[in-house]
Amino acid sequence: MNIEKITESKSCKKKATFELDATLHKTLKQQSVVEERSMVEILEEALKNYLKTR
Repeated sequence: MNIEKITESKSCKKKATFELDATLHKTLKQQSVVEERSMVEILEEALKNYLKTR
């Protein structure tokens, strides 16, 4: 199986449960409405960008 298809597949997603600062959560939620994107999409983008710098 093509590795690119695996990483792009939604079936490849894993659930993560964690706590965020209440103000950060509120800001993220507001920004997701402004950008018309899900909070998960914004978090995934931010995490990918963070990990690229490591």
